[in-house]
Amino acid sequence: MQSVKYITDNEVRDIYYNNYYKASGADKLSNPKLAAYVFDTAVNMGVSRAKTFLNQSNGDPEQFEKLRRAKYDEFVKYNPDQKRYLQGWNSRVTAVKTFAENNFKSTETQSKSAPLTLKVGINKNVDRYGNHIFTPEK
Repeated sequence: MQSVKYITDNEVRDIYYNNYYKASGADKLSNPKLAAYVFDTAVNMGVSRAKTFLNQSNGDPEQFEKLRRAKYDEFVKYNPDQKRYLQGWNSRVTAVKTFAENNFKSTETQSKSAPLTLKVGINKNVDRYGNHIFTPEK
């Protein structure tokens, strides 16, 4: 195993894609806003918690967001030393929300014929089935 210091961009992409995007089930979601929330939550809070929030939210992105913020509040309630991180955690959720709103205009789900394209990791484009989409670098 090599040091993270020497990790390549392709290795980083593969880690994010396989260990977080696919592992959390975000790759199977037809709602791109929800997929963005699930993916980011998997990276920040773990795949298991992302899946739990997904189940508890019944696929509603707004409910997913509320569950995530409530969990951060719970962390602080049970360990007040964590309060110093609360603003950063909530800012991260707000950033994901802003990203989703700016990039996915409709909350409607994607049709099965239109592939969902999300950038995962650095510049890895995949459709909803995990197939790589070639996009030339600018």
